[in-house]
Amino acid sequence: MENEIYENGVTPEMEEVVETVVEEQPVMYAQPEEAPKATATDNVITATLKMAADKGKELIENPKTIWEKIKAVPAKIWMFVGGGVAALLAIIVVLSLLGNTYKTPIKAVEKTLNSKSVNQVLNRAPAILNGFGEDEAKVLINIAKKSDQYKDYKDDIDEGFESLIEGLEENVGKNYKIKLKVTDKEKLGKDEKKAFREQLRSIGNMAEQFDEMDNDDYADMADELGISKAQVKKAVKTVKSFCKDCKSAKVQKGYKLTVEAKVTGKELDEPMEMEIPVNVYKVDGRWVIDVFSLAQSAMGMLGGFGMSNLLGGLL
Repeated sequence: MENEIYENGVTPEMEEVVETVVEEQPVMYAQPEEAPKATATDNVITATLKMAADKGKELIENPKTIWEKIKAVPAKIWMFVGGGVAALLAIIVVLSLLGNTYKTPIKAVEKTLNSKSVNQVLNRAPAILNGFGEDEAKVLINIAKKSDQYKDYKDDIDEGFESLIEGLEENVGKNYKIKLKVTDKEKLGKDEKKAFREQLRSIGNMAEQFDEMDNDDYADMADELGISKAQVKKAVKTVKSFCKDCKSAKVQKGYKLTVEAKVTGKELDEPMEMEIPVNVYKVDGRWVIDVFSLAQSAMGMLGGFGMSNLLGGLL
C-alpha cells in the first residue's frame, strides 16, 4: 500500500489539497516593503529554488523524479535547511500538479471543438489524450497525411468541414465559441475503475493481430493505403507500443464530471447551455478521458444544440 501511495512522488492527500487550492483560489504572494537581511538558510533556499526552476520542466513531466531527488538529499542538509525545505517542496509539488489535473483533457476537448479547419482538428485532437497515447496519435496522423488515400479525399474533407463551419456561423455567429466548464465532480468507485481498466486491456490485446504480419502483409497494406512499406511498419510499431501501454496501465483514480457546455455567438439572443457527464481517469499518472463516455456526451451536447453534424466533421 505504501509503495502505491508514493508511486508518483505525491500522496493522494497532497494532490487533493493542491487541486482544491487551484480550483478555489489563486495563490498570492506579497513582497514585504523592506525585506529582512538574508540568512544562510535563505541563501540555500534561494539557490535551491533557482536549481528547481532550471529543472522545472523535467519535474513537471515526471513527478516521480521529485521523490527520487528528495530521498537523495543528505541528512545534514535536511537538518541545516529545516523548515525552509518543507516550503520549497510544497512549491515544487504545486508546480508538478498544475500542468496535469482532471480538467486538462476537458480543456483540450474544448480547444478541438473550436477548430475552424480539418488541419486544426488534427493538430489539436491528440492533446485530448494528455500524454497517454498522445505521441503515438501524432505519429499516426502524420503518416495518414502522407497516404494517397488522404491526398485523394483531402479536398472533399476540407470542403465538407468548411460547409459545416459556414452553417454554424450563419446560425450562431461568425465568432462563435464553445466553452466547457467543470461544475461538479464525483469520485468513481472500484467497479468503474475496473471496467475502464478492462477497456484498456482489450485495446492492449489488439496488438496480437499484428504479430503474424510478414513482408507480404506490409506490402499489401502499403499498396492499399498508398504509403511506403517503411511507413506501414512504423505505424504498426506505434500501434503496438500504445497497445502495450494500455495492457500494463494502472488506473489510479477516477471522477464522474459534470461539464457545463455553452455556445455563444452574435446571432444568438442568449447562450445555448446544457450539462453533460464525462468520466475521467488517472492512468499511470496522467488524467485521460473515457473516450466512450466522451463520444456519448459530445453527441448529446451537439445534438442538443442542433449541431450533431459538427461531431461527424470533427471525427
